[in-house]
Amino acid sequence: HTKDSLVSAPAPEITETLEGLRIPKRGAKDTTPASLYAHRFTRKPDQVILSFVVMNAGLDPQSIGLILALPSEVTVAYSPYSRAESNYSEHLRASGHEVWTMLPVMTDRYPSDDPGPIGIIGRMPPEEIIRRTHQVMAAVLGSVGFILPPDEAISGQKGTLTPVLDEISARGMLLLSTHPTRSIDQLTTTKGMEEIIRRSDLVLDASLSEAQIRSKLAGVLDAAKEKGEYIVLLSARPQSLQILSEWLKATNLTEPFALAPLSAFYLPKVAPEVKAPEEKGGHGGGEKKDKQSKPTPKKKPKVLPQDQYLKPAEGAKKEGGGH
Repeated sequence: HTKDSLVSAPAPEITETLEGLRIPKRGAKDTTPASLYAHRFTRKPDQVILSFVVMNAGLDPQSIGLILALPSEVTVAYSPYSRAESNYSEHLRASGHEVWTMLPVMTDRYPSDDPGPIGIIGRMPPEEIIRRTHQVMAAVLGSVGFILPPDEAISGQKGTLTPVLDEISARGMLLLSTHPTRSIDQLTTTKGMEEIIRRSDLVLDASLSEAQIRSKLAGVLDAAKEKGEYIVLLSARPQSLQILSEWLKATNLTEPFALAPLSAFYLPKVAPEVKAPEEKGGHGGGEKKDKQSKPTPKKKPKVLPQDQYLKPAEGAKKEGGGH
């Protein structure tokens, strides 16, 4: 563990056992999994934030090493069907990578493409939907939220997602929709629910052509600058991860661009502190005050819930900030 490591999971204050499953919950003082398990980040108004999200990690252990080599701001969406012996989600979190959970649901190729024994299918009884949702929650510890696959068809089944969204919201977690045409209004009409839902902008490797992947990456910064924020998805295929790694090393992300974890897109923008102009005397300056103003006492940094778990790296100072 280093100063970049995230809180170890499951954190007891936001975990409960229900029917033998350890699942996340809201804790005291509204501590949530979405805040406690997130990669710390402060979003500034003048930033153009860019996020890369690796989908379906954990199914191929060979890809974990490539993901660990990526910057810690890259978010990893773990499959709930990952085998226990290849479950490296805590290794990823220890290196600073924020972890989310892929939500297995009915796709546009159902029934030939079955979402599996804990998948959500249209016209399923609400109690069974909730039972399966809890199983998905228990499968990936330390998850910030859930990601719908780009080819999902479940949001087109009226009312099917409602119990899932209610559980996600009640337990203090987030949802990312990745369908290319589905709006947030089509996902839910519940007031306030839009606060926990965002939409992605681009699937990097929808085509497996290396030339097309590199072409899409070439246009990412322009698209991000135009929109102000940009979420890019890619699969955990070694080839895609290698191409992304090369692009990130070759691309100098300077202001206003900032590489950010996925949870940053759900944060309010924090305005930078404005320093008062220095008072000057003489011609052309402001008036001098007779009395010297008292220095403003320095505020102590706010102690975050996750800080109690984090130990700074040897020789490093402990940092605050983020969620």
